[in-house]
Amino acid sequence: MYSFEEIVNKIKEATGMQEEEILNKIKEKRRELSNLISEEGAAYILAKDLGISIIERKHQIVKIGNIVPGMRNIDVIGRITDIKEIKTFETEKEGERVVGKLLSFHIGDETGKIRVVLWNNEIEKFKGFSVDDVVLISNANVKDNFGQLEIRIPNGTIELVKGELAEKIPRKEDIKEQKREYKSLTISELKEGNNARIRGAIVQIFDLNPFFYTCPECGAKVERKCEIHNKGEANLVISGIVDDGTGNMRIVLFRNNAEKFLGISAKEAIEKNIDVIKKANEMLGIDFIFKGYAKRNKLFDRIEFIVNEIEELDIEKEIEELQKELSHFRV
Repeated sequence: MYSFEEIVNKIKEATGMQEEEILNKIKEKRRELSNLISEEGAAYILAKDLGISIIERKHQIVKIGNIVPGMRNIDVIGRITDIKEIKTFETEKEGERVVGKLLSFHIGDETGKIRVVLWNNEIEKFKGFSVDDVVLISNANVKDNFGQLEIRIPNGTIELVKGELAEKIPRKEDIKEQKREYKSLTISELKEGNNARIRGAIVQIFDLNPFFYTCPECGAKVERKCEIHNKGEANLVISGIVDDGTGNMRIVLFRNNAEKFLGISAKEAIEKNIDVIKKANEMLGIDFIFKGYAKRNKLFDRIEFIVNEIEELDIEKEIEELQKELSHFRV
């Protein structure tokens, strides 16, 4: 069990708060509970309220290829493959202009690579690291940024890894884009969290705005242009209902997957004033192979399928896949 001073130091390191402010909050916490708990107990509760884990954790390393959206408090080991320059911007908070910072980099292992995003004070955690270093990122969360996975570490840490463990991670030039393993499933078999390959046809397109804009500098979703960087990049999003004969569910295609489904780019659609929804409706009933993951839409409390890859149906390839599956049942 940690001492009172150790808990205070952990809160200080994780939040950047001054010790006096932390001590005052601990006193407030004791008063809230009628002074029925010790200083250590109040400090533990304050740390928990701030999302800081005081209990020592054993590292459960997750391979990058197995990372899915919504994961929390995971540990990842990877080699740094590139580091972007720190972006500085101004934003308004409570009527005052505040300077903010953004740093992003990629890490990879033998299963793929993923983007890591640090904001403001979190950037301090990355001091002293460089391309080709192998790092352990602890207590990380995973965010789905419009179909692109990102690691966030508001309460996590970054540590340098050396020795035998580091040597097991591939060289930077050998690290490839993430290649997930997708299990062939029917829609009726899909469960929340499944990485799956489904064959089906989109049978309904939702009449929603097919464009969304992001800032190419900071990655934030914007109206048209980022107020900070004065830049905006159009992206396509198509949503509808996919059916495979065993069931149906909501499906969402972002960015390049929406472009591949439509056969046009976001830029082309805007420049040529193409009716994207009309174009999407022309694709109804055509079978595709969709690879992605099933996630719960918290707003509507339903499972939906987010597409990571889309392929045109290749009958010969489908027959080969079917033969492979059937071979497992032969005696």
